[in-house]
Amino acid sequence: RLTAPGLSSDPMLGPFTLLSHRLVKAIREHTKPSPSFYDGMKCQEVMDAVVRSAAESRWVSLPLTS
Repeated sequence: RLTAPGLSSDPMLGPFTLLSHRLVKAIREHTKPSPSFYDGMKCQEVMDAVVRSAAESRWVSLPLTS
């Protein structure tokens, strides 16, 4: 569970707040945020593959093509 002083104890809001703070900091400091949009895209691709694999009861390959 990600929490920090002054942040909500809501398990959904805390991580979002921390990510938002990192993004704002990166914008202000002209650096690349981490995780990046690319990191999020690749994570989503894996999650989509897991869902497809479970639904079709088979292995799926990455990258997903359709």
